[in-house]
Amino acid sequence: MLAAHPLVRVFDALPGTRLEAYAVEWMRILGLAMLPVSVSIALVGPLQGAGATWTSLRVNIWTSLALQVPAAWLLGSCSTSAPLACG
Repeated sequence: MLAAHPLVRVFDALPGTRLEAYAVEWMRILGLAMLPVSVSIALVGPLQGAGATWTSLRVNIWTSLALQVPAAWLLGSCSTSAPLACG
């Protein structure tokens, strides 16, 4: 999230353009959205290693539905480029 501008410049987005603004915003949203993904990976990995694949599948599904989908909706609806931005 802190290095969004340098990362976007690697992909030839010119500074000050709308493309750069959208790309930087997307990188920041993606950075925040990766927090629930890391929790899911940390919970599912040991279960899969222990052979509890059905349990890990359930944890993965519920983590996605309870954390990732609401976070994506919230972050997407409150972004500055969204048609119905918050506030």
